[in-house]
Amino acid sequence: MVSTLEDSSVITCEAVADQMSCVRWVNDGRGTQGSFVTGSYGDVSNVLAWWQMSTPGNLADGDYEEEHKVPKRLAESSIQGDITALEAGPSGTLVAATSEGLCCVLKMEEVLGEHRLQLNHWFRGRHTFGDGEEASCTGLSVYDTMVTTVGEDGRLYLYRSLQDTTPLREYQDANGSSYRCLKLLDSNKVLVGSSNDLLHCYDLRDPSERPSFSLYTGEEKDESKGSSCAVCICPMLGREEFVFAGLDSGTIMGWDLRNPNGVTQSMEGHTGAVTELCFPTYSASTMISASDDGDVCQWQFDEQQWEGSSITFQQLVKCLTRILKQRHAIRSIDANAKQLVAVGDGRMIFVFDSIWSY
Repeated sequence: MVSTLEDSSVITCEAVADQMSCVRWVNDGRGTQGSFVTGSYGDVSNVLAWWQMSTPGNLADGDYEEEHKVPKRLAESSIQGDITALEAGPSGTLVAATSEGLCCVLKMEEVLGEHRLQLNHWFRGRHTFGDGEEASCTGLSVYDTMVTTVGEDGRLYLYRSLQDTTPLREYQDANGSSYRCLKLLDSNKVLVGSSNDLLHCYDLRDPSERPSFSLYTGEEKDESKGSSCAVCICPMLGREEFVFAGLDSGTIMGWDLRNPNGVTQSMEGHTGAVTELCFPTYSASTMISASDDGDVCQWQFDEQQWEGSSITFQQLVKCLTRILKQRHAIRSIDANAKQLVAVGDGRMIFVFDSIWSY
């Protein structure tokens, strides 16, 4: 099904059988970036699926336009437990985390026209509580070949590469809090969101295994909102010293990491928990956010303000546009150079065509 936004952008909607928790665009090697992968949740065994934006079966090659392609499932692989996080790695690899505390690497292969999602190996660092009960792996992040995972057990595992199945280092939250999300900023720094309303920044070169600094995400208590812990983290494209975090309460907070003790800025646009933030490739002036109340929003930044020496986020934000409103939660979004894809509880895949160009 294809529908249109007021600004003439095209939304393609594809019904699916599963509730989906994760989505990521992947480079299929042909330069089109027309492939993406999804992860599902809610069943004992759940599905990782590989999709390609393709010509509808009832149209000839010359009878369609590029933006009217629809998602076609190429391959799938079943994994025990909910798929809680998903990232595209280098050279046709995927890294997936599960509610059973584990993380695995899969290979995307095409052999004689047949597409395959092949399980390669599991990492040995399993997230568990003190009594041995499994703890959900709540987040993972990939930078180059490095992999990090966090879990409900308050542990952070660092792997030197996708091939090293044994953790290089392990960090434990000093307060016994669970970890909700993380982001590898580069090969030396990782930000971790804790359930006690803190973002910890770890310097991976520091042998002390203590955070270099911590950022407070707490807000004034409002019983109508959720907690103030971060559930997703995203650095600004091209200005990685500016970092955004989406909170359980629906607020988006931002910091300038060059001055972590400086003023924190907040952005209000969601009433439900912010589930994901992303920037389109090559479009640093636009950020997309999603929430569990079914909203997808587009934030437009004023690039002319970027060169100032004392920029605040309030100066950067030029406008906010709601581009999707659904009855069901949107769990995950991702953007490439041309399109945005969104998935969630409504058993639909939404593909938006170039919304940030208008």
